[in-house]
Amino acid sequence: MWEAADECVISVRSCHIILTEKLNMHRVAAKFLSRLLTDEQKEQRVVICQKLLLRANEEENFLKKQCDG
Repeated sequence: MWEAADECVISVRSCHIILTEKLNMHRVAAKFLSRLLTDEQKEQRVVICQKLLLRANEEENFLKKQCDG
Protein backbone atom coordinates (compact mmCIF):
# COMPACT_ATOMS: atom_id res chain seq x y z
CA MET A 1 0.00 0.00 0.00
CA TRP A 2 2.89 2.36 0.67
CA GLU A 3 3.92 2.06 -2.98
CA ALA A 4 0.48 3.24 -4.12
CA ALA A 5 0.55 6.07 -1.58
CA ASP A 6 4.01 7.11 -2.71
CA GLU A 7 2.99 7.01 -6.38
CA CYS A 8 -0.07 9.19 -5.67
CA VAL A 9 1.84 11.46 -3.29
CA ILE A 10 -0.61 10.88 -0.44
CA SER A 11 -0.26 9.41 3.03
CA VAL A 12 -0.50 5.67 3.55
CA ARG A 13 -3.53 6.27 5.79
CA SER A 14 -5.30 8.24 3.04
CA CYS A 15 -4.46 5.50 0.56
CA HIS A 16 -5.86 2.89 2.94
CA ILE A 17 -9.11 4.84 3.38
CA ILE A 18 -9.53 5.30 -0.38
CA LEU A 19 -8.89 1.64 -1.13
CA THR A 20 -10.95 0.15 1.68
CA GLU A 21 -13.79 2.58 2.29
CA LYS A 22 -14.22 4.30 -1.06
CA LEU A 23 -13.32 1.46 -3.44
CA ASN A 24 -14.42 -1.37 -1.11
CA MET A 25 -11.16 -3.28 -1.64
CA HIS A 26 -9.48 -5.60 0.82
CA ARG A 27 -6.25 -7.52 1.07
CA VAL A 28 -6.06 -11.09 -0.10
CA ALA A 29 -2.91 -13.10 0.47
CA ALA A 30 -1.62 -14.42 -2.85
CA LYS A 31 -1.23 -17.92 -1.47
CA PHE A 32 -4.95 -18.05 -0.76
CA LEU A 33 -6.09 -16.57 -4.08
CA SER A 34 -6.07 -19.86 -5.98
CA ARG A 35 -8.44 -21.43 -3.46
CA LEU A 36 -10.97 -18.68 -4.10
CA LEU A 37 -11.08 -19.34 -7.83
CA THR A 38 -13.35 -21.90 -9.44
CA ASP A 39 -11.81 -24.69 -11.50
CA GLU A 40 -12.93 -22.90 -14.67
CA GLN A 41 -11.28 -19.66 -13.54
CA LYS A 42 -8.06 -21.51 -12.74
CA GLU A 43 -8.06 -23.14 -16.19
CA GLN A 44 -8.68 -19.78 -17.87
CA ARG A 45 -5.83 -18.29 -15.87
CA VAL A 46 -3.48 -21.01 -17.13
CA VAL A 47 -4.58 -20.45 -20.74
CA ILE A 48 -4.00 -16.70 -20.49
CA CYS A 49 -0.58 -17.18 -18.88
CA GLN A 50 0.44 -19.63 -21.60
CA LYS A 51 -0.60 -17.14 -24.30
CA LEU A 52 1.34 -14.35 -22.61
CA LEU A 53 4.41 -16.56 -22.28
CA LEU A 54 4.20 -17.53 -25.95
CA ARG A 55 3.95 -13.89 -27.01
CA ALA A 56 6.82 -12.93 -24.72
CA ASN A 57 8.99 -15.63 -26.31
CA GLU A 58 7.96 -14.71 -29.89
CA GLU A 59 8.05 -10.91 -29.64
CA GLU A 60 11.38 -9.53 -28.50
CA ASN A 61 9.96 -6.28 -27.08
CA PHE A 62 6.62 -7.65 -25.85
CA LEU A 63 7.20 -6.95 -22.16
CA LYS A 64 8.76 -3.56 -22.85
CA LYS A 65 5.75 -2.55 -24.98
CA GLN A 66 3.37 -3.51 -22.17
CA CYS A 67 5.27 -1.48 -19.59
CA ASP A 68 5.54 1.61 -21.80
CA GLY A 69 1.79 1.87 -22.13
